[in-house]
Amino acid sequence: MNTPSQPTTPAPSGHERSAAIWEQAVVPAWEARLAPALIEAIELPQEGSVLVAECRTGYVPLEMLRRLPENTRCVAIEPSRDMLDLARSKAGEDPDRRIYWDAKRIDQLKFRDGVFGASMCAAGILTKDDVHLAASELARLTTPGGPIGLVVPMRNMFTEFYDLYREALVAMGHLELEPMLNAYIDDLFDAEALRVDLAAAGVRDAEIHTVRCMLPFDSGEDFLLSPLVESLHLPLWLRLCPNDDIMQAILTYVLGAMDRYYEGLGLELTAEAAWVIGYSAS
Repeated sequence: MNTPSQPTTPAPSGHERSAAIWEQAVVPAWEARLAPALIEAIELPQEGSVLVAECRTGYVPLEMLRRLPENTRCVAIEPSRDMLDLARSKAGEDPDRRIYWDAKRIDQLKFRDGVFGASMCAAGILTKDDVHLAASELARLTTPGGPIGLVVPMRNMFTEFYDLYREALVAMGHLELEPMLNAYIDDLFDAEALRVDLAAAGVRDAEIHTVRCMLPFDSGEDFLLSPLVESLHLPLWLRLCPNDDIMQAILTYVLGAMDRYYEGLGLELTAEAAWVIGYSAS
């Protein structure tokens, strides 16, 4: 006799996996370390609305809700629908519609200039190009003089990786790739470079608060495959070499060097980022 087959649960898509990884691993290692101080310090308008761009799985808007004045609403945007679905599920019932969720990129917003009393972006800013895009659009959308909050990784974020990557280029005879590494590092921020780029994007009087700590990893491979690296840095690092086979060999060298150099000491790498408050000059 044939027995009825059991229903199977569909495997999560790549986008669903990214949303789950962000929620389970990146939120506690990244957003929960940096965003609370920013949310506490930023001045929220007593009425009207605030914008949270690149809200991912909703940590920032939901934390902000604790401080949001009664007559103020939050517009939270995120291009990944899977992340946004997870954010909505965390928010639960919202009868007062204090948060409006929208699946958009920041450069897709059609709001008029100066419509938000404050704005914030705590994810998605890694390079100077990101600052130019995100900060200039937030400056346009925020009322003149209104606060703009950002979270930005700084140049010393995982600086040990860049040192070992350069060592690999020398050891393997691939110095022709060093200009690409130099250009990438030059595109990262120290406090003064960040302040200059923010001013050029229309964010004035930036107050930059640097947070530095050491993050532990079990091995070089554990570092490279960690959700924080996978979600924030690895896609950009893979562009440092146009040849996949050479890139694989370089990464193998780097991970092996991490394991050798830190053997018996515990692998701890530098994490450095900043939360920033500036003001719209528009």
